Amino acid sequence: MIDKVARQPLAAHAKSLTEAMELLGAPLPEATRAALEAAYQNANEAEAVRQIQQALDGLCLVGVDINPESRVKVAAGPARAELVEAGWRTSWSRCTTQPG
Repeated sequence: MIDKVARQPLAAHAKSLTEAMELLGAPLPEATRAALEAAYQNANEAEAVRQIQQALDGLCLVGVDINPESRVKVAAGPARAELVEAGWRTSWSRCTTQPG
């Protein structure tokens, strides 16, 4: 958990992520979206930042830590890694091609 994070830019990025995933046809799970909405409404800034991070942490494939000496550590996140052969998983479910 990162403590020294400004709420406004974190919330703005989380909202952008939510919208982008929706547009790609792979919306965030309902529980995640509900947790994010609750965090946006929280008046306590530090608590809201923690709630946003907790809501998104379960979706992370990796965690990266860069210390002040620029040493990098990478650890597996809680999201399940899946290999998708010849492409990527997110797709438009309603896309159709028109003949001609």
